[in-house]
Amino acid sequence: MFRKFYGFLLTAKEGCIEMDNISMATMKGLVYMMWADGIVDDAEREFMGHFAASMNFSPEELKELAAMMNEQPNGDLDVKELVGSMDERERVYKSVAAMAVVDGYLAAPEKKMLENIARHLEIPAWKANRIIDEVKAGISEVRPLRED
Repeated sequence: MFRKFYGFLLTAKEGCIEMDNISMATMKGLVYMMWADGIVDDAEREFMGHFAASMNFSPEELKELAAMMNEQPNGDLDVKELVGSMDERERVYKSVAAMAVVDGYLAAPEKKMLENIARHLEIPAWKANRIIDEVKAGISEVRPLRED
């Protein structure tokens, strides 16, 4: 169901992306956003599955991802050291924003987390809003979107 929606987020070379700092930052951001409203639903699990399938995860990285998905993270997301350029930060933010809306509902805690992540990644508010609008348009092609 979400293959079309997920497809616009990543550009894969022969269907797989090498695990790098951007991918690690994205993975961590997705897990944080998945847990933002305290509920992990099937759409979010499916979305994470598409992400994991697009990566060349080592067995250790798969184990780390599984552990991260099974327990709500504590503290703030800290991935700034993993990404440098604005383009890299925007790619991470776009994926995290997609996780926020993939279940068809943008909850208030998810909006707040998106604001905090944009600040953390030093993405200006106008640019963050543009990215969120783009992601909302993408999910709207797959399912209706509700917001708090």
